Amino acid sequence: MKLGKNGFTVLELLIVIAILLIGASIAIPSILEMGKRDGIRSDARDLKNIFFRTRMEAVKLNRSVTVAFNCGGNDYIAFIDTDHSCEYDLGDEVLYRQNLSYCSFDNSKAGGDGLSFIANDNGLPALRWDSKGIPNRNGAGFGAGTAYLMGEEAHYKVIVSKTGNIRITTY
Repeated sequence: MKLGKNGFTVLELLIVIAILLIGASIAIPSILEMGKRDGIRSDARDLKNIFFRTRMEAVKLNRSVTVAFNCGGNDYIAFIDTDHSCEYDLGDEVLYRQNLSYCSFDNSKAGGDGLSFIANDNGLPALRWDSKGIPNRNGAGFGAGTAYLMGEEAHYKVIVSKTGNIRITTY
């Protein structure tokens, strides 16, 4: 550089731009992968939160609340189950309706639908919380099960124990 001139030469600017482009080409795939993994984790957290909320609603309202899954559609619905059937009937109040955005139920697990919850009479896996916050299954007995969530970058399972403990783990 000559004395008395301020600024950068074109060559210096091109070198800086080339370094930035190389850094971006290395970082962008990692950032995209992280976004997918976080999305799958977000779906798992959403399901866990729905289980928590429906359990609390059942206790608060002193009524049965059911979460029923539609495996083919990768969605689920939570509703006040007035007849304790684990099935959504006309007139049941819908509390939550949710779609899996970043993943799907893992069809290689739990008998082919990715859900180990007992099916209701319509053949859809469901979990019912009684008025004391205890998970029940269709018919009688304690309800427990696992939802296996699968994405390109990660696999999570949301587990509900017989005592109502809800947790997320990887598999």
